[in-house]
Amino acid sequence: MKTKIYFLLIVAFSFVAKSTLFAQAYSGGDGSAGNPFQIANKADLKYLSGNTGGGGEWTKHFKQTANIVFVTTDFQSGGDFHNGGLGFSPIGNSGTNFEGSYDGQGFRIENLTITRFGQDYIGLFGAVVGDISNVSLIGGSVTASSNAGGLCGYSTGSIINSSSTVDVNGTDQVGGLCGYSGGMISNSNSSGSVSGNNSVGGFCGRKVGGQIINSYSTCGVYCSTGYGGGFCGSSNSASISNSYSTGNVGGTGLLGGFCGHINGGGIMASFWDTETSGQSSSLGGTGKNTAEMNFVGTFESATWDF
Repeated sequence: MKTKIYFLLIVAFSFVAKSTLFAQAYSGGDGSAGNPFQIANKADLKYLSGNTGGGGEWTKHFKQTANIVFVTTDFQSGGDFHNGGLGFSPIGNSGTNFEGSYDGQGFRIENLTITRFGQDYIGLFGAVVGDISNVSLIGGSVTASSNAGGLCGYSTGSIINSSSTVDVNGTDQVGGLCGYSGGMISNSNSSGSVSGNNSVGGFCGRKVGGQIINSYSTCGVYCSTGYGGGFCGSSNSASISNSYSTGNVGGTGLLGGFCGHINGGGIMASFWDTETSGQSSSLGGTGKNTAEMNFVGTFESATWDF
Protein backbone atom coordinates (compact mmCIF):
# COMPACT_ATOMS: atom_id res chain seq x y z
CA MET A 1 0.00 0.00 0.00
CA LYS A 2 2.83 2.41 0.91
CA THR A 3 4.56 1.66 -2.39
CA LYS A 4 1.37 2.50 -4.28
CA ILE A 5 0.94 5.78 -2.36
CA TYR A 6 4.56 6.76 -2.99
CA PHE A 7 4.11 6.00 -6.70
CA LEU A 8 0.98 8.15 -6.91
CA LEU A 9 2.75 11.00 -5.09
CA ILE A 10 5.69 10.81 -7.50
CA VAL A 11 3.36 10.87 -10.51
CA ALA A 12 1.40 13.79 -9.06
CA PHE A 13 4.61 15.71 -8.28
CA SER A 14 5.93 15.05 -11.78
CA PHE A 15 2.70 16.36 -13.33
CA VAL A 16 2.80 19.50 -11.19
CA ALA A 17 6.48 20.06 -11.97
CA LYS A 18 5.88 19.76 -15.70
CA SER A 19 2.87 22.05 -15.51
CA THR A 20 4.89 24.59 -13.54
CA LEU A 21 7.74 24.50 -16.03
CA PHE A 22 5.29 24.92 -18.91
CA ALA A 23 3.64 27.87 -17.18
CA GLN A 24 7.03 29.47 -16.60
CA ALA A 25 7.91 29.36 -20.30
CA TYR A 26 6.01 32.62 -20.84
CA SER A 27 4.32 35.15 -18.57
CA GLY A 28 0.87 33.70 -19.25
CA GLY A 29 -1.47 32.24 -21.82
CA ASP A 30 -1.62 28.83 -23.45
CA GLY A 31 -0.65 29.69 -27.04
CA SER A 32 -4.13 29.40 -28.49
CA ALA A 33 -5.76 32.10 -30.61
CA GLY A 34 -8.13 32.89 -27.76
CA ASN A 35 -5.46 32.93 -25.07
CA PRO A 36 -2.07 33.76 -26.63
CA PHE A 37 1.21 33.28 -24.80
CA GLN A 38 2.20 36.57 -23.11
CA ILE A 39 5.54 38.19 -23.96
CA ALA A 40 6.16 40.55 -21.04
CA ASN A 41 9.97 40.70 -20.77
CA LYS A 42 13.29 39.75 -22.35
CA ALA A 43 13.15 36.25 -20.84
CA ASP A 44 9.87 35.56 -22.65
CA LEU A 45 11.27 36.87 -25.93
CA LYS A 46 14.42 34.77 -25.50
CA TYR A 47 12.35 31.66 -24.89
CA LEU A 48 10.33 32.33 -28.03
CA SER A 49 13.37 32.98 -30.21
CA GLY A 50 15.27 30.00 -28.81
CA ASN A 51 12.47 27.51 -29.42
CA THR A 52 13.35 26.73 -33.01
CA GLY A 53 10.00 25.27 -33.90
CA GLY A 54 10.22 22.16 -31.75
CA GLY A 55 6.78 20.82 -30.87
CA GLY A 56 5.09 23.33 -33.12
CA GLU A 57 6.13 26.29 -30.92
CA TRP A 58 6.28 28.64 -33.90
CA THR A 59 2.75 27.73 -34.97
CA LYS A 60 1.22 29.24 -31.82
CA HIS A 61 -0.09 32.68 -30.93
CA PHE A 62 1.63 35.42 -28.92
CA LYS A 63 0.88 38.89 -27.60
CA GLN A 64 3.27 41.42 -26.08
CA THR A 65 2.09 42.93 -22.81
CA ALA A 66 4.87 45.40 -21.90
CA ASN A 67 7.74 47.39 -23.39
CA ILE A 68 10.95 45.40 -23.78
CA VAL A 69 14.21 47.34 -23.66
CA PHE A 70 17.57 45.78 -24.51
CA VAL A 71 20.80 47.24 -23.14
CA THR A 72 24.34 46.96 -24.48
CA THR A 73 25.39 44.29 -22.00
CA ASP A 74 22.63 41.97 -23.25
CA PHE A 75 24.65 41.47 -26.44
CA GLN A 76 28.13 41.42 -24.92
CA SER A 77 30.01 38.31 -23.80
CA GLY A 78 28.12 36.79 -20.89
CA GLY A 79 24.87 38.52 -21.87
CA ASP A 80 21.70 36.55 -22.46
CA PHE A 81 21.61 37.56 -26.14
CA HIS A 82 25.32 37.41 -26.98
CA ASN A 83 25.03 34.10 -28.85
CA GLY A 84 28.70 34.01 -29.75
CA GLY A 85 28.62 37.61 -30.98
CA LEU A 86 25.63 37.03 -33.30
CA GLY A 87 23.14 38.90 -31.14
CA PHE A 88 19.42 38.17 -31.04
CA SER A 89 18.31 34.90 -32.64
CA PRO A 90 15.49 35.58 -35.15
CA ILE A 91 12.04 34.10 -34.61
CA GLY A 92 11.53 31.81 -37.60
CA ASN A 93 14.14 30.74 -40.13
CA SER A 94 14.42 29.20 -43.60
CA GLY A 95 14.09 25.70 -42.14
CA THR A 96 11.16 26.42 -39.83
CA ASN A 97 9.00 29.45 -40.61
CA PHE A 98 7.05 31.32 -37.95
CA GLU A 99 3.49 30.24 -38.80
CA GLY A 100 1.59 31.63 -35.81
CA SER A 101 0.67 35.19 -34.89
CA TYR A 102 2.38 37.91 -32.87
CA ASP A 103 0.45 40.96 -31.66
CA GLY A 104 2.74 43.61 -30.19
CA GLN A 105 -0.30 45.55 -28.91
CA GLY A 106 1.62 48.78 -29.55
CA PHE A 107 4.30 48.03 -26.97
CA ARG A 108 7.92 48.74 -27.93
CA ILE A 109 10.97 46.57 -28.44
CA GLU A 110 14.00 48.83 -28.11
CA ASN A 111 17.64 48.46 -29.18
CA LEU A 112 17.37 45.09 -30.93
CA THR A 113 20.85 44.06 -32.10
CA ILE A 114 21.62 41.33 -34.65
CA THR A 115 25.07 40.84 -36.20
CA ARG A 116 24.95 37.81 -38.46
CA PHE A 117 27.30 38.37 -41.39
CA GLY A 118 26.76 35.80 -44.14
CA GLN A 119 23.41 34.61 -42.78
CA ASP A 120 20.07 34.98 -44.59
CA TYR A 121 16.49 35.54 -43.38
CA ILE A 122 17.36 37.91 -40.57
CA GLY A 123 15.29 40.38 -38.52
CA LEU A 124 13.28 40.26 -35.32
CA PHE A 125 11.41 37.62 -37.32
CA GLY A 126 13.55 35.67 -39.76
CA ALA A 127 11.05 33.90 -42.03
CA VAL A 128 7.31 34.37 -41.55
CA VAL A 129 4.22 32.83 -43.11
CA GLY A 130 1.98 33.86 -40.20
CA ASP A 131 0.66 37.23 -39.02
CA ILE A 132 2.46 40.13 -37.33
CA SER A 133 0.61 43.15 -36.00
CA ASN A 134 1.11 46.22 -33.80
CA VAL A 135 4.86 45.73 -33.35
CA SER A 136 7.03 48.80 -32.69
CA LEU A 137 10.81 48.45 -33.03
CA ILE A 138 12.81 51.41 -31.74
CA GLY A 139 16.54 51.78 -32.44
CA GLY A 140 19.10 49.02 -32.79
CA SER A 141 20.69 47.42 -35.84
CA VAL A 142 20.47 44.37 -38.08
CA THR A 143 23.44 43.17 -40.11
CA ALA A 144 23.05 40.11 -42.34
CA SER A 145 23.29 38.86 -45.92
CA SER A 146 20.15 38.46 -48.07
CA ASN A 147 16.53 38.83 -46.92
CA ALA A 148 17.29 41.26 -44.12
CA GLY A 149 14.90 43.71 -42.45
CA GLY A 150 14.25 45.36 -39.12
CA LEU A 151 10.93 43.64 -38.46
CA CYS A 152 11.37 40.58 -40.67
CA GLY A 153 13.79 39.23 -43.21
CA TYR A 154 11.26 37.29 -45.30
CA SER A 155 7.48 37.28 -45.10
CA THR A 156 4.67 35.75 -47.11
CA GLY A 157 2.23 36.41 -44.28
CA SER A 158 0.63 39.68 -43.19
CA ILE A 159 2.14 42.71 -41.44
CA ILE A 160 -0.27 45.28 -39.99
CA ASN A 161 0.17 48.49 -37.95
CA SER A 162 3.88 47.93 -37.37
CA SER A 163 6.99 50.11 -37.47
CA SER A 164 10.78 49.90 -37.37
CA THR A 165 13.50 52.48 -36.79
CA VAL A 166 16.24 49.82 -36.93
CA ASP A 167 19.33 50.44 -39.12
CA VAL A 168 19.65 47.54 -41.57
CA ASN A 169 22.71 46.44 -43.53
CA GLY A 170 22.74 43.46 -45.90
CA THR A 171 23.45 42.33 -49.44
CA ASP A 172 20.31 41.44 -51.44
CA GLN A 173 16.64 42.06 -50.64
CA VAL A 174 17.21 44.48 -47.79
CA GLY A 175 14.49 46.72 -46.36
CA GLY A 176 13.88 48.99 -43.40
CA LEU A 177 10.77 47.06 -42.38
CA CYS A 178 10.97 43.85 -44.43
CA GLY A 179 13.65 42.43 -46.72
CA TYR A 180 11.34 40.32 -48.90
CA SER A 181 7.55 40.41 -48.87
CA GLY A 182 5.16 38.19 -50.74
CA GLY A 183 2.16 38.92 -48.55
CA MET A 184 0.16 41.92 -47.40
CA ILE A 185 1.49 44.95 -45.50
CA SER A 186 -0.72 47.79 -44.32
CA ASN A 187 -0.56 50.85 -42.07
CA SER A 188 3.13 50.42 -41.35
CA ASN A 189 6.28 52.55 -41.54
CA SER A 190 10.06 52.56 -41.33
CA SER A 191 12.84 55.03 -40.58
CA GLY A 192 16.58 54.84 -39.93
CA SER A 193 19.02 53.70 -42.61
CA VAL A 194 19.22 50.83 -45.09
CA SER A 195 22.20 49.71 -47.16
CA GLY A 196 22.95 46.81 -49.49
CA ASN A 197 23.86 45.70 -52.99
CA ASN A 198 20.60 44.92 -54.77
CA SER A 199 16.83 45.23 -54.17
CA VAL A 200 17.38 47.73 -51.38
CA GLY A 201 14.38 49.77 -50.21
CA GLY A 202 13.60 52.10 -47.36
CA PHE A 203 10.46 50.13 -46.56
CA CYS A 204 10.74 46.82 -48.43
CA GLY A 205 13.70 45.43 -50.33
CA ARG A 206 11.76 43.28 -52.77
CA LYS A 207 7.98 43.00 -53.08
CA VAL A 208 6.68 39.97 -54.99
CA GLY A 209 2.93 39.69 -55.35
CA GLY A 210 0.58 40.76 -52.60
CA GLN A 211 -0.09 44.32 -51.55
CA ILE A 212 1.31 47.27 -49.61
CA ILE A 213 -1.15 50.00 -48.63
CA ASN A 214 -1.21 53.06 -46.35
CA SER A 215 2.48 52.88 -45.47
CA TYR A 216 5.57 55.10 -45.60
CA SER A 217 9.33 55.26 -45.19
CA THR A 218 11.71 58.03 -44.15
CA CYS A 219 14.77 55.73 -44.31
CA GLY A 220 17.98 56.84 -45.94
CA VAL A 221 18.89 54.26 -48.60
CA TYR A 222 22.27 53.30 -50.07
CA CYS A 223 22.38 50.77 -52.93
CA SER A 224 25.77 49.87 -54.37
CA THR A 225 25.07 47.94 -57.58
CA GLY A 226 21.49 46.82 -58.30
CA TYR A 227 18.00 48.25 -57.76
CA GLY A 228 17.40 50.72 -54.96
CA GLY A 229 14.46 52.93 -54.02
CA GLY A 230 13.23 55.20 -51.26
CA PHE A 231 10.27 52.92 -50.62
CA CYS A 232 10.88 49.67 -52.49
CA GLY A 233 14.02 48.38 -54.17
CA SER A 234 12.16 46.22 -56.69
CA SER A 235 8.53 45.24 -57.19
CA ASN A 236 7.31 42.21 -59.11
CA SER A 237 3.60 41.61 -59.80
CA ALA A 238 2.70 43.50 -56.63
CA SER A 239 0.26 46.28 -55.81
CA ILE A 240 1.53 49.30 -53.87
CA SER A 241 -0.92 52.11 -53.09
CA ASN A 242 -1.44 55.13 -50.83
CA SER A 243 2.18 55.12 -49.70
CA TYR A 244 5.14 57.51 -49.75
CA SER A 245 8.86 57.92 -49.07
CA THR A 246 11.03 60.91 -48.15
CA GLY A 247 14.48 59.46 -47.39
CA ASN A 248 17.67 60.18 -49.33
CA VAL A 249 18.51 57.57 -51.97
CA GLY A 250 22.16 57.22 -52.93
CA GLY A 251 24.76 54.85 -54.31
CA THR A 252 25.85 53.70 -57.74
CA GLY A 253 23.00 51.28 -58.44
CA LEU A 254 19.85 51.71 -60.54
CA LEU A 255 18.05 54.14 -58.30
CA GLY A 256 14.55 55.54 -58.05
CA GLY A 257 13.00 58.06 -55.69
CA PHE A 258 10.19 55.62 -54.83
CA CYS A 259 11.09 52.34 -56.55
CA GLY A 260 14.16 51.17 -58.45
CA HIS A 261 12.55 48.46 -60.59
CA ILE A 262 9.05 47.27 -61.50
CA ASN A 263 8.04 44.12 -63.34
CA GLY A 264 4.25 43.86 -63.49
CA GLY A 265 1.77 44.92 -60.85
CA GLY A 266 1.28 48.62 -60.23
CA ILE A 267 2.00 51.60 -57.98
CA MET A 268 -1.03 53.81 -57.38
CA ALA A 269 -1.59 57.07 -55.48
CA SER A 270 1.94 56.96 -54.07
CA PHE A 271 4.59 59.68 -53.83
CA TRP A 272 8.23 60.46 -53.13
CA ASP A 273 9.99 63.69 -52.17
CA THR A 274 12.20 64.78 -55.07
CA GLU A 275 14.23 67.13 -52.85
CA THR A 276 14.98 65.05 -49.77
CA SER A 277 15.51 61.89 -51.83
CA GLY A 278 17.94 63.51 -54.24
CA GLN A 279 16.16 61.62 -57.03
CA SER A 280 14.15 63.28 -59.79
CA SER A 281 12.92 60.01 -61.32
CA SER A 282 11.47 56.69 -60.26
CA LEU A 283 9.91 53.59 -61.71
CA GLY A 284 6.46 54.10 -60.22
CA GLY A 285 5.15 56.72 -57.87
CA THR A 286 4.77 60.47 -58.40
CA GLY A 287 7.53 62.88 -57.48
CA LYS A 288 6.64 65.98 -55.45
CA ASN A 289 8.80 68.69 -53.90
CA THR A 290 8.96 69.07 -50.13
CA ALA A 291 6.31 71.79 -49.99
CA GLU A 292 3.92 69.61 -51.97
CA MET A 293 4.69 66.62 -49.75
CA ASN A 294 3.76 68.75 -46.73
CA PHE A 295 0.47 69.86 -48.32
CA VAL A 296 -2.47 67.65 -47.38
CA GLY A 297 -4.17 68.46 -50.65
CA THR A 298 -1.51 66.45 -52.49
CA PHE A 299 -2.83 63.30 -50.87
CA GLU A 300 -6.48 64.26 -50.79
CA SER A 301 -6.41 64.78 -54.57
CA ALA A 302 -5.18 61.18 -54.84
CA THR A 303 -8.30 60.11 -52.90
CA TRP A 304 -6.41 59.19 -49.73
CA ASP A 305 -8.77 58.51 -46.83
CA PHE A 306 -7.28 60.05 -43.70
